[in-house]
Amino acid sequence: MTNNCKKWLLVAMLGLLNLSLYAQQTAQVKGSVVSENGELLNGVSITINQTGETKKQTATTNEKGLFTITNLKAGNKYNFTFSYVGYQDNSVTNYLVNSGDNNSLLVRLKQTTSTLDQVVVVGYGSQNKRDVSTSVSSLKAADINNFPATGLDKALTGKLAGVQVLQPGGAPGAGIAILVRGRGTITAGNDPLYVVDGVPLSDNSSDGPGFKVNPLNSINVNDIESVDILKDASASAIYGSRGANGVVIITTKRGKKDKPVIALNSFYGTQEASKKIKMMDAYEYADLIYEARNATYFDLLADRGLTGSPTDDNVTRRLKLGAAATNDNLNYLMPPEIFPYLNKQQGLPNTDWQNEIFTKAPMQNHTISVGGGSE
Repeated sequence: MTNNCKKWLLVAMLGLLNLSLYAQQTAQVKGSVVSENGELLNGVSITINQTGETKKQTATTNEKGLFTITNLKAGNKYNFTFSYVGYQDNSVTNYLVNSGDNNSLLVRLKQTTSTLDQVVVVGYGSQNKRDVSTSVSSLKAADINNFPATGLDKALTGKLAGVQVLQPGGAPGAGIAILVRGRGTITAGNDPLYVVDGVPLSDNSSDGPGFKVNPLNSINVNDIESVDILKDASASAIYGSRGANGVVIITTKRGKKDKPVIALNSFYGTQEASKKIKMMDAYEYADLIYEARNATYFDLLADRGLTGSPTDDNVTRRLKLGAAATNDNLNYLMPPEIFPYLNKQQGLPNTDWQNEIFTKAPMQNHTISVGGGSE
């Protein structure tokens, strides 16, 4: 064998040795995962597999959105898949891993919104509504806007099975109690958790004792696309203890990729009480007081073996009862203000407060909106 042949053979052997050593070297890949707005995402699932192989390994990002993947073979190509709830999956394919720790990735995830028409967004992904075994009640915009309502809570009344809408207090604008599956506790709260476009609403505010602020007052009924209510206990698996009384998921309207759409919603009407409580007027009430006071007077006289007349004035009544005429027991005395009413004197105050409160009142609402969008 000539010297030149020996030289080329030695070079080839050294090259194969270098390739073997290079293939045995391990490397690591570092990087970060951010949203479209540059926000670092915590808990993103990462799936890694070598190109052409089925064996996979996994990793997750930390609270700072950073990840480190070790034990990769230098010189090989790998595929990376990044998954996060509420965001579209992103993949990096055929990434060549170099030796050392100088491999870095910056991955951006695009947020996705899933409407509840055909799918239900749950804590572990999205599923077809027909495949969800939990109890979900849905209400669309057409069901809400088909009659005038001053708020969403009024629009929900009588619309959903297993959902009760009550007004515990009589104050105008007072909070509405929405009960899902009935009342679950006596001492603790029974209100469900309200989630608007993925953001839970707080209902801890109030305007004073006995007056609870309605968290739905700030939502325009015409802006609602759909309302879905999670009614069974599985809602706690998604929202924790806050979902123990059910979850009301509200999705508002968004602009769609099309020409701008102008929408006008308007109504006008009057409202009045359908039924009033039959009450006594001032003259009838005076007669009732007269009879009640005389009944008490005669009972006290009978206990002492005495007799009297319904026409006895207050001085006579005190003298007959003696020790019983104390300041703690004066229900047998006649109030002087009732005598003009007993004598049927005309022109006395006799106000029907139901007529004063429940007058026929106008009601109107006008909403105009312009919606559109692009990619």
